[in-house]
Amino acid sequence: MAFEFELEADLEAPRREEEDLWVIDIGLGYDKDEGVAVVMTVMLIRGDSYLEGKVRNAFDLQFGIRKRSLYYVTTPDFHKEAGRRYIPQQHNKDVLTRILSAAMNLTQEVKPDHLTMETFDANLESKALKKYDDICASLAKAGYEVAESFREWYLRRR
Repeated sequence: MAFEFELEADLEAPRREEEDLWVIDIGLGYDKDEGVAVVMTVMLIRGDSYLEGKVRNAFDLQFGIRKRSLYYVTTPDFHKEAGRRYIPQQHNKDVLTRILSAAMNLTQEVKPDHLTMETFDANLESKALKKYDDICASLAKAGYEVAESFREWYLRRR
């Protein structure tokens, strides 16, 4: 694999990819063999459809790695192995800082009343869970509070 890590310095504006999907892509680099850009995609996906009217304006906050070419975009890869493959360990904090900024920008644009997050991999080490605590702390600055957390997080606007 001829992947070259090159973290994008500036965040793009939130964009709507589908009616119920808002995204910000953060460039991670390029795989010259595959001819693709590798991006960390931070997403807000409307999630109130399965809640049967219990809450409105609920979104799921997700982030995962996608490959993007001129012809296609892959679905997000949420596995921790993908992160290890495309994000050099010494750049983890830099990528997390961009994820935090993207989450803030998305919530300011979409203004969800309720947010959920869930880890993809079960039984993560506490070190791996810290990023979710960091996201919650960042979103607290935007007026959200953690209502519940375990392997899933539920935040609501204060």
